[in-house]
Amino acid sequence: MGVSRDTLNRLEKGDATIALGTYVRALRILGLDGDIDTVAQDDKLGRALQDQNLLVKNSRLRKLRTGSQGTTDTKTGSEISNHGQHTT
Repeated sequence: MGVSRDTLNRLEKGDATIALGTYVRALRILGLDGDIDTVAQDDKLGRALQDQNLLVKNSRLRKLRTGSQGTTDTKTGSEISNHGQHTT
């Protein structure tokens, strides 16, 4: 496999400090590397949830920076002040 016995023993024990490439080589040797492509695929649902979370965080940060107590217009993404006027 091209690694020391110590590294192999640590790999078998699940040591998290082992290089990812070493794990991949071990999986390939054991014939268990077929699922690596699946793990590496683009996760469309996960990406959408991550993007949504970023939008919420950015909106909160914007409100904190401006001290705005208004709400956000869902169509334009711009904030609406307490008086109903759009702000930037």
